[in-house]
Amino acid sequence: MANVTRLIINPPDQSGVPGWILLAAAFGGLVFLILIIFGLAKCGFFKRGVKEWLNAMIAEAEAEAETKAETETELSVDEASSQVTLEADAGKSDCLT
Repeated sequence: MANVTRLIINPPDQSGVPGWILLAAAFGGLVFLILIIFGLAKCGFFKRGVKEWLNAMIAEAEAEAETKAETETELSVDEASSQVTLEADAGKSDCLT
């Protein structure tokens, strides 16, 4: 076997990235994320329009059911009063004959 000698002129730096650069990058990323979230909140991105719409639909359905119940009660009262009137009219006709 032949002997091979390697000569490295500029060896790679083994120290890596300094710690303060990592901390600064992490802090900068968090600040950037907070600014994005704040901007989206200001634009109304996180508002829940669907929930408000559903609450409005529920309130409308309850009001409609309540109105329907009142109408049915009025109808039953009208039917009862008409039956009383018919019975009174029937009694008058018996007296006349």
